[in-house]
Amino acid sequence: MNKVIPEDCELMLGELINRWPATVPVFLGHKMLCVGCLVNPFHTIADACLEYDLEPLEFVAELNAAISADGEIDVQVIENNSEFERKSLLSNLFGKPR
Repeated sequence: MNKVIPEDCELMLGELINRWPATVPVFLGHKMLCVGCLVNPFHTIADACLEYDLEPLEFVAELNAAISADGEIDVQVIENNSEFERKSLLSNLFGKPR
């Protein structure tokens, strides 16, 4: 099992939800409005945790558990990848970005 979300909580919510749809129930379970929000491409996990008064590392653990339980995607996120390399990886996995 790969750790799929970095512990620093700087992943953008739009990227997170697009890459791992299995995380949607975690957001909904906390009554968060992030899913479908027009601002989610610009907010990080840390931003959402601050807004909803959640402990970031606990929330990340919930997200990782949802992704691991889903087993849909086995992707290793490498912190040092450039934005271009990450987009290329996603494009290779899912086709052209939306």
